Amino acid sequence: MPISPELQAKIDSAYDPVKERIMRVLSLPREQRPDDEEVFFYCSRGSFFPLKEKDAQWDANPLQWRENVTPELLARIDAVTDLYVKTNIIRFLHNYADRFPCTPEALFDWHALGRLEARARRVLREERSYKWREDEVIAFIAHFKQEAPQMYADYLQQERNGRQIDADLAWDMRRLGEKWHPGLDVDDYRDLFSMVRDYAEAHLI
Repeated sequence: MPISPELQAKIDSAYDPVKERIMRVLSLPREQRPDDEEVFFYCSRGSFFPLKEKDAQWDANPLQWRENVTPELLARIDAVTDLYVKTNIIRFLHNYADRFPCTPEALFDWHALGRLEARARRVLREERSYKWREDEVIAFIAHFKQEAPQMYADYLQQERNGRQIDADLAWDMRRLGEKWHPGLDVDDYRDLFSMVRDYAEAHLI
């Protein structure tokens, strides 16, 4: 059955990587995936915490989570009509339930589920985060100065003038960090940026 024009318009307006992900999942045989709207909703919202392996698992087999759910709980989930609520429940079950089990009541309690997910993200963030050493921070600053001298000068000038860093400059610095040390999560590059700022305040301005 073809995608409805309304849903196709939503897909076409999505960010390219999200659009590609949606179409990849929709290309699965219909019996191996949820309905079109549910696929769109799950993929377009994405994970609140970078869980690349979990996302890849869901994309390859988006119904696998159902194998670990009791028939009674599955019936309750299938009966949920609000896709925002339903997607949050499914995402928690897929991403976190193996490590952070919870009661069915908590799954259907908006606030309780939010607290459970926040706790799971904190634990995983601490486990997965890259621990930057001071010598790495210094090495990145040297790389920054060499590769983008004008940006580096602008950065130090903004640090000296009230420590208000322009959003575009901060974004460019994070992108430079990604190229310098690829393969980490976005929060790791935010940590690097924060440590660069601390070092600059202590030693460079």
